Amino acid sequence: RYPVDKAVYRARVEELLVGEEDLFSVRYIDYGNRSDCLTRGDLYTWDTMLERIPPQAVSCSFYGAPEHIREMTSLTVEEMEVFTSLMKQSSPMQMKVHQCLTDEDMFRHQTGPDLAVTLRSKDGRDILTKLSLLPNFRMFFVQHQVSRLPVSSSVSAVA
Repeated sequence: RYPVDKAVYRARVEELLVGEEDLFSVRYIDYGNRSDCLTRGDLYTWDTMLERIPPQAVSCSFYGAPEHIREMTSLTVEEMEVFTSLMKQSSPMQMKVHQCLTDEDMFRHQTGPDLAVTLRSKDGRDILTKLSLLPNFRMFFVQHQVSRLPVSSSVSAVA
């Protein structure tokens, strides 16, 4: 049950927080948004007939992105504004799918994105590269680039 309007929508449980009262995080598969801290009373089983209709929203992650970017589930208001602005300026975009769950997998208890994609903006540039240049996101990519440098067991210098 979506807490804002109390209506029931199809959702996939993404996380269970075990405690005095179990709490659930779900992703609404027809809209893409997420709700956290739902109780067992907010969850319902659905008729398998509803599985004939594929999810209308697909969760995506950037293929090849640093782990921290791939695992982000929310953005600050400022990050969201910057990201939205980049996406609007870059539209229309070309998407290439690198990894995909099947429709059957999407109805099972799965966490994480359904697709891993690369996006190219209307000028042909990679969106992930553009994102890495923005001050709000640069720090996530600097750590990734440093961690990818080869590690050497010895150091040599020329004087």
